[in-house]
Amino acid sequence: MVVVSFVTAGAAIIVGAASCLSFGDLSGGDADANASEASTAGDASNDDAAVVPGDAGSDATADGDGACKGTAGPTQVRVPTPAGETFCIDSTEVTLGQYEQFEAAVEAGAPVTQPAPCAFNTSIKTTDSNGDMFTPVDEVNWCDAYAFCAWAGKRLCGRIGGGSLGSTNIGDPAVSQWMRACAISPDGGTENYPYGNSPSATACNGTEHDAGGVVDVGSLPRCVGGMPGLFDMSGNVDEWTDGCSTNTGADDCCDTRGGGFGDTETPCGIGDMLTGSCTNRTRKDAHTDVGFRCCSD
Repeated sequence: MVVVSFVTAGAAIIVGAASCLSFGDLSGGDADANASEASTAGDASNDDAAVVPGDAGSDATADGDGACKGTAGPTQVRVPTPAGETFCIDSTEVTLGQYEQFEAAVEAGAPVTQPAPCAFNTSIKTTDSNGDMFTPVDEVNWCDAYAFCAWAGKRLCGRIGGGSLGSTNIGDPAVSQWMRACAISPDGGTENYPYGNSPSATACNGTEHDAGGVVDVGSLPRCVGGMPGLFDMSGNVDEWTDGCSTNTGADDCCDTRGGGFGDTETPCGIGDMLTGSCTNRTRKDAHTDVGFRCCSD
């Protein structure tokens, strides 16, 4: 057992770390916490960057329209909004290698930022990539995904302009960051799939691709869009977003988008229809076909 010190709000909590990294109850923060609450990891770059298929991205986030926010995780791409503004979204799903950097930072004492409904979540998932650094991390619950994005200087994709989507407008590309990024067409309108209006049986990693599991992020060059350099918005793993039915705790239903390797020709609009109760998409749930990516404003 490794003894680790986690620091938050001026208090150090000494815990033992084994199969998971425990950090005590560090919740109670603003549900819309952003990069200012996150720790810094790595150096942000101002260089123009483009994701190459198969590349997991870098610790920096930048694009050709000025640097996006963030200090870790995938490279980001900039997305225009209907109002003429922009936001940034990770070019790929967060990978096992990138998540392991988060684990190492927490073990070294980086604070863990979570909203109040995550008070139950007193440890983050730990992984062992076994050298498989470029496949998307999975089996993370909603709170782990939120905490990673905050640590990386970003936020779990939610409402355009900032904040959570709540349980409304989760599928509206005029309101949702994730939906806007997936559905935007080259002319600024919307399309059904990230790569166009018509489904493709093999463009993305769904059942028809027949990979039998996840593939390296960005490794399918036809699974790109709605913006250039934005990969795997359909298939590979389903993705958590910041849209939940209530803000009460572990059993809140939370939206996932994009479908996974076991889904068929997944359009941008496919996601959970949030109700007062659900069976497998609560804040506490973790699945082999659910991961996430982050956004920044």
